[in-house]
Amino acid sequence: MHYAGISRFGKFSTWLATLSLPPYYGRVYLSKMNSKGYVSPKAILAHPLLGLGKNIFIDDGVMIYQDEDGGPVELGDGVQLFRETIVQTGKGGSIKVGPLTHIQPRCQLSAYKAPISIGRGVEIA
Repeated sequence: MHYAGISRFGKFSTWLATLSLPPYYGRVYLSKMNSKGYVSPKAILAHPLLGLGKNIFIDDGVMIYQDEDGGPVELGDGVQLFRETIVQTGKGGSIKVGPLTHIQPRCQLSAYKAPISIGRGVEIA
């Protein structure tokens, strides 16, 4: 996990670390081992204005997407996005997720025309 990150080499390093751990909660532990956190190699991060806090957890199948003229997405320290969560911004929208917030599987946050702001320590399911 020392070399983990969103680069190609970082994704490979993360993949190696996950071989011995079960999906879901078993991998949350990895996010605490490195300040860059855990970003699954199976996550799709297609957002050039993505800000990641320390020790974040982004699970398999998570998609963070920027549509035309979408604003930034900021994930605070210790944020956890579980399987198949979709976070997207479009014209006039932005998303800010406060520290220690957990977004459970298959949730979708779509910010168009106005920002979405989620506070500290929130649980969304």
